[in-house]
Amino acid sequence: MTAYTVLAGMFVAIPIDYLVISGGGGGYVPGGGAGGYLSGTANLTPGTYNITVGGGGAGGTTAAIGTASSFNSISPVGGGGAVANNAGQGKTGGSGGGSSRISTTPVAGGLGTAGQGFDAGTAVGNGSFSGNSGGGGAGGSSPNTTAATSTVGGAGLAWAVDSVTRASGGSGIGSTTRTPGGGGAGATGTNPGGAATANTGGGGGGGFNSGGAGGSGVVIIRYPDSYPAATSTTGSPTITVAGGFRTYTFNATGSITF
Repeated sequence: MTAYTVLAGMFVAIPIDYLVISGGGGGYVPGGGAGGYLSGTANLTPGTYNITVGGGGAGGTTAAIGTASSFNSISPVGGGGAVANNAGQGKTGGSGGGSSRISTTPVAGGLGTAGQGFDAGTAVGNGSFSGNSGGGGAGGSSPNTTAATSTVGGAGLAWAVDSVTRASGGSGIGSTTRTPGGGGAGATGTNPGGAATANTGGGGGGGFNSGGAGGSGVVIIRYPDSYPAATSTTGSPTITVAGGFRTYTFNATGSITF
């Protein structure tokens, strides 16, 4: 059986739903921002489509930006890494990395990318203690924060196709609540921040001068099971057939051929 439908001698495109999430940003003392989040529909003609699943940004004292995922020219921005303690504005990304400020002049959170994620919250200190914001999420900004406090990461976003929430921001140091969607929890005391959950694009949590790593991204493709299965895949995607649909979930870089 061929991997496409033929009508009047012509190839018929396969209608798909897709979700592409890039790797989340690493935390430092504030939380890292979630990876960029893009979903929608497309029509695919027979051929091979390469898929990249981006890695999460390193935590520790690096607070790196996450790596972009991609599929069929769809490539959201990696999550913004958090700024160092007291150092100012977090990094720009799919969602913005958390900010930190010891002075009484507020600093805006790291900036998100329109249509992919949200900014981190504003941070302000009192001259002796800093405020540290959580990273932004695909579903909302993290709260603003004041001296000697930290905030949870911004909300994740549930994909309408499977109702699973992904791509939340990492929480700042001391804010040990993990926002649903994979963002890392903030740490207490001198502990490092918590890592985000793999394949959610969540931001890393903040810790004592050592944040958690961002979560790797994910690419999911779904189409009606009246269309044949792909002729081949690489990257070992998880394949399910249920509810009238075929779903290919890529947790690692690979390809799919129709």
